Amino acid sequence: MFKKIGRNDAIFKSELFLRDVIAFNVMISILDDINKYPSPKIFSNGSNCVVVNSDSEHPVLVWTADQFTDFESLTQLIQQEFYKNNPLKIISKFIFFEFIKTENKFSVVDIETLGVYECCKLNNIEYVGFPDNIKTEEVLLVAELLALFGTETGTDKNATTEKYIDLAQEFVTSSLNKAWRNKQGKIVALTKLKVSEDYVRAGHVITTPEERGKSYAKMLVHYMTNHAMHLGKKPVLYTDYNYSASNKCYMAVGYEYLCTIANYELENI
Repeated sequence: MFKKIGRNDAIFKSELFLRDVIAFNVMISILDDINKYPSPKIFSNGSNCVVVNSDSEHPVLVWTADQFTDFESLTQLIQQEFYKNNPLKIISKFIFFEFIKTENKFSVVDIETLGVYECCKLNNIEYVGFPDNIKTEEVLLVAELLALFGTETGTDKNATTEKYIDLAQEFVTSSLNKAWRNKQGKIVALTKLKVSEDYVRAGHVITTPEERGKSYAKMLVHYMTNHAMHLGKKPVLYTDYNYSASNKCYMAVGYEYLCTIANYELENI
């Protein structure tokens, strides 16, 4: 039986959950950030399943241990507690994704396969250019790059220009977000970091179209990963598992593939 639990529940320290904690680092980020996510909905069966959602705009995060089998009860919980909007976004292991596909209650759309990576040891690479903060006058350029990232990855399909400008403003105001500049000082790549108690997760890694093929993204990810390690945190990445260019970039830096998870949407039939 599923029950509401708190963000400090013992299950988050259990051996089963800790085996998958890197793949579900987004869940930990929500639980750790009380100011940004003051009242997430958290449910668990007390042993091998946790469901977390911060708000209606973000995906429902579903962790199941490999031993979990009661997918019928899990589906009922999601229908009762989370299915308020159509479509419903979910991130889960493939085992639950495969179960959902066999059900006749939903249509599964916008499927994305995410590769999960961690870095324990950096490879040596040569830098060309340098990392830097983003200047206020570069907000519109950053917004254009973020919009391009959304288009190329298929994320933020309903995002407006205003939303990308707001996101670009966050890049300017946070020291966690960096650009890579070429020798002439031009922005050629950028990334955004999210920091939890134990992990640093890089996202929105993108290179300007005219500068691709020059390893600028690899240099930026390498620099940010090294910075994370000096903070005493474990660097992790989520990437489109089917996008070979980004996967090669991360492995060249020193990241190792851990597993894949499914990011998808459900619609009523």
